Amino acid sequence: MRKSLLKKIRKEFGASWVSRTVSEISSKITLKESEQEELRWILSDMENFLKSGVSFVKQDAVITTSYEAKRFLKFLLKDKEREVFVALYLNAQGRVIHHTTQEGTVDKVGVYPREIARLALENNILSVIVAHNHPSGGKVVPSEADKNITLIIRRGLRLFDIELLDHFIYGEELVSLRELNLTCFSV
Repeated sequence: MRKSLLKKIRKEFGASWVSRTVSEISSKITLKESEQEELRWILSDMENFLKSGVSFVKQDAVITTSYEAKRFLKFLLKDKEREVFVALYLNAQGRVIHHTTQEGTVDKVGVYPREIARLALENNILSVIVAHNHPSGGKVVPSEADKNITLIIRRGLRLFDIELLDHFIYGEELVSLRELNLTCFSV
């Protein structure tokens, strides 16, 4: 049953189903009660797998909206005890072609714009989304360091006609620096 259920869900959502809830999936696909229960178990198993510290991104996931990016990144960043920096490398259709995860300490993580640009070029990428978490939680207020690194990454990628789509910060909630209209996205 699990294989046929996943095939049906992937046909409708592609790999982005991993960042959906059971109710979101059920609103588009008719699922029997037993299938909904199976899906709850699958999503719970995946969440436990991610909590174990193993990095997991389906390479064929598609991200075309800020909402999809937030759901996907929240899935990757929640419940981390250390600061983590994630870069998602997307093709023209918004498909995740490559990703990197850099783990730091409880309050900082190393970010290497040169590596982000190198990996984007090596993988023939058109756009990148970056994100990091604040393990302590709380209301997210982007720091000057957050704004500066965003600007450095954005300018570096722009030299190669690669767009930095957004920089998200996850604390109490997932915040988009682009949606905040910060200067790092307007210069």
